[in-house]
Amino acid sequence: MSAAAQFQTATYSRATGEGPLTPRRAGEWEWLSQLYSHPVWGLSAAVPRFTSQLSTAVAELCRDMPNPQDKALAAEQWRLMRKLAEHGCARADDAALWHAWNTLCLTALQADDDLHQRRLGPSKALQAALLALRASTPPHAAGLRMQQALDAWTAHSSEESQ
Repeated sequence: MSAAAQFQTATYSRATGEGPLTPRRAGEWEWLSQLYSHPVWGLSAAVPRFTSQLSTAVAELCRDMPNPQDKALAAEQWRLMRKLAEHGCARADDAALWHAWNTLCLTALQADDDLHQRRLGPSKALQAALLALRASTPPHAAGLRMQQALDAWTAHSSEESQ
């Protein structure tokens, strides 16, 4: 099975709660933080115009999500991120950048769901990220990045289950 197919299968498994890769909530948000800021397979590495400064800010918000100190403040920060992402989508002039902004928009919606106890899973954000990784580089390089992201998810999931 190709790296892209493995990533899609694992994404579906995590999003639906089926399969061995389903992490607990904190691990899911930690992996999402890496999706933005990882130096090799994160969106800031894969999509150069999706800045590392923005990715770092999103990653910090993701890491805080399992137990935000102030839910109202977290909700407002994610609302602003979603607005920024909507604006980014509207102005994006290439597919990779549009998918990266869309990933942020969908991550913000996931945060809103979590903050309001609507546990739906991050399937849409993960699918958008997969498309951003695919569109950002030639197929071979995109496949390697997707495999690295999958490996990181698998390693993180196995750490949590121990």
